[in-house]
Amino acid sequence: MAAALNPEDNYGISWYGGHRTWVKRVLEVGPGGKRYRRLRGATEKPHEQWIAVPVIDSGLPREVVEVAR
Repeated sequence: MAAALNPEDNYGISWYGGHRTWVKRVLEVGPGGKRYRRLRGATEKPHEQWIAVPVIDSGLPREVVEVAR
């Protein structure tokens, strides 16, 4: 992929795949009967498993980006 990038352009890096999300169904039995709930959560993956994606420069000066943040 690095060979396809233009060496004259500026690039940043966006990291993908840093979190693993999960959903689990839980059965609750109460006076009203059975009911299913969904539990959701996320765990962070080790940094070695993250995927680096090059992002081309937006063309905005750094000062403008910092003020917007």
